[in-house]
Amino acid sequence: MEIQLRLSLVLFAQGVLYFRQGRFDRAAARFRRVLALSPVRHPMAALWLAAALARQGGDASRKGGDASRQGDDPATALAPFLWWWEDGIWPAPLVQLWSGRIGPAAAIVAVMKQIGPVRAQGAFFIGQWYLAHGDRMTAEQWLDRARDLASPKMMELIALKPAASN
Repeated sequence: MEIQLRLSLVLFAQGVLYFRQGRFDRAAARFRRVLALSPVRHPMAALWLAAALARQGGDASRKGGDASRQGDDPATALAPFLWWWEDGIWPAPLVQLWSGRIGPAAAIVAVMKQIGPVRAQGAFFIGQWYLAHGDRMTAEQWLDRARDLASPKMMELIALKPAASN
């Protein structure tokens, strides 16, 4: 069990680094493995997976590829995990936003009620949602908020730093 927990942490970190590098297909694969190994320890991996799939889909369509493979839709990928947040546990509003159950206005209200790192986390995933939906200007505003609020070791902040080439 301890090995699985350590492996899931390594895979999660790899997923964040791939996400940072814009290698969204590899990031999505890592987050899927994390969720298969240890979903309770890494519930945020579901949101990372949704963001990676949404960004992967945008990249594929810009490159002329097919982003419509089964399971590549963020809402479909989140479906098995919706029960975790049915009773309103954070990050329910973010999961509901990515799964299409609520719109951005409701998610924003919920994020703004949070404080510190949790608000930074919310700002990051709202920014990613806006990027996935083609609103780069609004996305950058939310990602700037995430940068301002995040602690230096937050994965969300690490993902926003300039990426190394490999």
